[in-house]
Amino acid sequence: MKALKVLIISDGKSGHMTQSLGLVNYLKKRFSIQDETLQIRPRIKIANYFLCKLLNKNNRSVDLFFRIFYEFDTSQVQSFKPDLIISAGGNTCGINALLAKRYNCKNLYFGSLRGHQPQLFSGVITTIIMHDVDNSIILDVVPTLIDTEKLKEAANSFIKTHNDIFADTTKNLWVMLIGGEGSGYNYSKENYKNLITGMVVLAKKYEVRWLVTTSRRTGVENEKYLQSLLQGKKEIAYAVYFNEKPEKIMQAYLGSGEIIFCTEDSTSMVSEAIISKKPVITLRGLTRNINKGHKAVIARFAKNRHIGRIKIDELQGFSPDSIEFKAVDVEEGYDKIVKIINDFIYVKKP
Repeated sequence: MKALKVLIISDGKSGHMTQSLGLVNYLKKRFSIQDETLQIRPRIKIANYFLCKLLNKNNRSVDLFFRIFYEFDTSQVQSFKPDLIISAGGNTCGINALLAKRYNCKNLYFGSLRGHQPQLFSGVITTIIMHDVDNSIILDVVPTLIDTEKLKEAANSFIKTHNDIFADTTKNLWVMLIGGEGSGYNYSKENYKNLITGMVVLAKKYEVRWLVTTSRRTGVENEKYLQSLLQGKKEIAYAVYFNEKPEKIMQAYLGSGEIIFCTEDSTSMVSEAIISKKPVITLRGLTRNINKGHKAVIARFAKNRHIGRIKIDELQGFSPDSIEFKAVDVEEGYDKIVKIINDFIYVKKP
């Protein structure tokens, strides 16, 4: 079978790119895929608004507008003619629709339509119900780069590599994924202090040790403060300080941990935790004007019992017996995505 050419449109945000790459990795298990990534950004932010208006009205000047107000590699757009376009995030929405029309190809988009007409897309992928969007594809959880089948393998390799640290096999491992500012969430020094205090209390009470990692969103200053709080704590089996020395340990952590704790500020990070099919507890600190889309996703996860939610200052009172957990069906809804591609492959394009 001829390779399916897939163009991924990137807005430069790692969380959005993770969703697109996660879907491509899934599709590679079923199709021969040749993928390429195109970086595009608007020269001025308001360009996205006007591009949307031009697309909705099928205005002939949309191509000229695109060339003037967006930065991208023109030679790449001309040389790679895709069969399928995939993107995530509002900055890619209109571009996704425009290029799909130009190449007469299928296109899939993750996220809110931001005023764009649904018919501009072959499928709109979401984890929440979208009213009046007949071509929406609702997934239990958005795709990530976590490979569920390889988690245990990654965990075994990680523990073997650090055999001196994990020589004590009598204690279970719990995981703490620490994010930072985003989606309307903030974390004060008091929040971080309560977080570490809670971790130490739980470690002693339940005879566990922690696998900890910060993230890019944590920031250098907050990370240094967390590092000072964690310094010398025997309850910490292994810690990664992402802004100081990043390590690709997510799959190893998720495969090793009995329970996954995760700050609530990142949909991608929470989704990665859920895909592990382990009990997931999300933590929140200061909140203000939480992004509506993010809030809806977290609420749906909680309603479906994919996560339990607590405040950071409630952490030390947590009990494993309180967990009401239901494992996610990672591939729920993917049949609709596969059908879109099969229709393209087996039905001749006009």
